[in-house]
Amino acid sequence: MYNVYKFLLSSVIFWVALSCSHPNRPVLKSDYQPSSTDTIVTHQTCPVEAFHGVSVSHVSTVDIEVGPACDVQVEGIQSVVNQNSSQVTDGVLHIGYLQQNDKQHRQMHVRIKAPALDEICVCDAGQVLVHGKPLVGKSLRVNLSGVNVAHLNACMQMHEIVGDVNDVMFTNLHVDCHRLFLSAKRAEHIQLRGKTHFYHFDGDHKRVDTQQLHQS
Repeated sequence: MYNVYKFLLSSVIFWVALSCSHPNRPVLKSDYQPSSTDTIVTHQTCPVEAFHGVSVSHVSTVDIEVGPACDVQVEGIQSVVNQNSSQVTDGVLHIGYLQQNDKQHRQMHVRIKAPALDEICVCDAGQVLVHGKPLVGKSLRVNLSGVNVAHLNACMQMHEIVGDVNDVMFTNLHVDCHRLFLSAKRAEHIQLRGKTHFYHFDGDHKRVDTQQLHQS
């Protein structure tokens, strides 16, 4: 009986070893190797037509520079950058991706240049920066949601500014406008500076610092 068990055990070991060494054996989940593009960091310049508004979501940083011409650059994991589907619809630049991978999208950095903007919409991002020359125009709508830090340092010289900065930890706004409407029901802290003729705020006034905001 012992010899029978020994023979059966030897047979099992032999067939297991043979199947593991077979070149055409099926690939198991444990054999998965990540694609080389999952770790390579690259950047891409996106050719786009002129735009006057931006809409970006699910990225790490959005860097907007007020400059002479429209330009878009995306930096991050190559496999995600290759899926970039930036396009302009009705004058608004939309940054999107063909597939959704939240972890990798969180490592994406978007750099945008535009001479003028009347709409800035950013959702689910780590940081939003607006800098460069003053933003000059008739009106500007700012919609920020799920953003950690937002520094809108470029002076927004508008007749009217409408801002919705819910679910933002820190927001810094530099304004020079006739009317300012701001909604921040779920914002942690907002710092306003510059000047305005009319100011209306919807939210917890204790979370807003208006010491550097002058009303004329």
